[in-house]
Amino acid sequence: MSGVDSIRAALARLQDDCPEILGSVLATSEGLILAASGDLASDAAAATAVHLGEEADRCLKRLSGDGCEVMLIWGESDVWCLSQLSARSALMARAGADCRAGALRLAVERLGRELAHELARLGAATDAMAGGEAIGNGNDRDPAYYGSA
Repeated sequence: MSGVDSIRAALARLQDDCPEILGSVLATSEGLILAASGDLASDAAAATAVHLGEEADRCLKRLSGDGCEVMLIWGESDVWCLSQLSARSALMARAGADCRAGALRLAVERLGRELAHELARLGAATDAMAGGEAIGNGNDRDPAYYGSA
């Protein structure tokens, strides 16, 4: 199974772990969809996942110095879970209000660990094919990489 197929299959298993899930999205740090399912299969969902994660991380770092890794959000009719997988990706899932938040969090965290491993493997393969010059080789987190300090 290819890396992309493996990611899609892992995302599909999320529904098995927590049947109340209505949709999920795995997004790059640029807000692009890597994989998605259900009602979160959209560019808007991917961009929202990244933006929520970045803002929560930024705000919490101001208060305590620690960032945000996993976040649960309750809406009127749903529960959301967002997991920052790395500096390069985020996973967000939406479930119905009858979903137990702990079950949703555990399912998203378990999938997040699996996806982070697969994404790291795919990133290493991409870097090797590009001779280490592609964005995604780790240099993209260093401001000097873009010519500014």
